[in-house]
Amino acid sequence: MSISKKVLTYAKFGLVKWIARLFYVAGLTSLIPLIPLLLFPEHLATVKVLLVFSIAFVCMGFLLLLWYTQSFKRTIFNLGIMTLIPGLLAVIFTVLGEKKLILFVASFGKLSPLIQTYVQNYVPKGWFLAGTYILLGTLLAYFGEK
Repeated sequence: MSISKKVLTYAKFGLVKWIARLFYVAGLTSLIPLIPLLLFPEHLATVKVLLVFSIAFVCMGFLLLLWYTQSFKRTIFNLGIMTLIPGLLAVIFTVLGEKKLILFVASFGKLSPLIQTYVQNYVPKGWFLAGTYILLGTLLAYFGEK
């Protein structure tokens, strides 16, 4: 295989991996608002739509990587590493704490009370979500390497 073909193959994998990562992380990220929304029964229809889109994005990212790598282990490992990213970000934002986030949110003016309510309801649940993402990411990466 010539060098130009190797470079082209590497570039294609990079592009496919980037698109798959975008879908996968978008799916995981869109799951974050589900926790507070489940507390409000009047929003269940919205939650169902969000859940369907989240699962669809995660599946699209998985299938795209699987199609290109043609290796289940390699796909699982890549998904594990990608799952760690939102988990670690959730830890960072949860460690910042509710008060610092509310001070930051105060600069949004009229939206501030709505965002403050969301932060007060979500931040305590951030540890659970972060732990779930970190555990899932670690398990996927472990089984992908095994």
